[in-house]
Parts: sequence; structure tokens; C-alpha cells
Amino acid sequence: MKILDDRQIRQKIRRIAIEILERNFGESEIILAGLNNNGVGFARYLLDELLPITPPGVKISLTQIRLNPANPVEYDPVIDMPSEDLRGKPIIIVDDVANTGRTIFYAVQPLLDVIPKKWK
Repeated sequence: MKILDDRQIRQKIRRIAIEILERNFGESEIILAGLNNNGVGFARYLLDELLPITPPGVKISLTQIRLNPANPVEYDPVIDMPSEDLRGKPIIIVDDVANTGRTIFYAVQPLLDVIPKKWK
């Protein structure tokens, strides 16, 4: 069963990208943190939509949060960007939510010590 066609999917991704910019207006940097491979893949789609519409002087960074979705307590989640690069910046956690979305709860753990400006 097909829910959305390619055009509709691109429209949804573009709308999400616009909302990211709207909710972070005035920020000098926005960080997209993709959860595992699929989250990073979706974050790349967002990045492709964000780059052409991002105001000059605003940096969009991409990083990955890695954890075991089948057993998220097996090992601590790891974020591939140094803490000092995250501190005080808005962080958008991107997950494909292929299953329940419970992994996003564990993905927040490595960010608790960083104290981002905000996360969505």
C-alpha cells in the first residue's frame, strides 16, 4: 500500500526543513543529529533541503548518534561530534521512527551532559 508518492514525500521533507529554520530563527548554527543509519539518511535529506534556503551566516551541521535499537541499554549511546561543538546550540534529533520511536528516548542520553540550547 502506497501512502505518499515521491512528490508528496519531497514536499513533506521541505516543510520539515522550513519549520526547522522557523523554529530556530536567529541561530548561527543548527545541528542535525541522525539516529543510527536511517536517521542520518533522513537527516541528509533534510540537509539537502535546508542548504539552499538557509540564510547566509547560518551553519547546518550533521552528526550521528549511534545505539543498538534492539537493546538500547547494551552500551551507552555515542554521538559522533565533540561535546564542545554541541554545547549551547539547538540540536534536532532525527529518527526514521521505523518502529516505535523508543530509541529516541535513549538517544537523548549523550546530550544530557552537553546542555544544548534546545532540542526538538
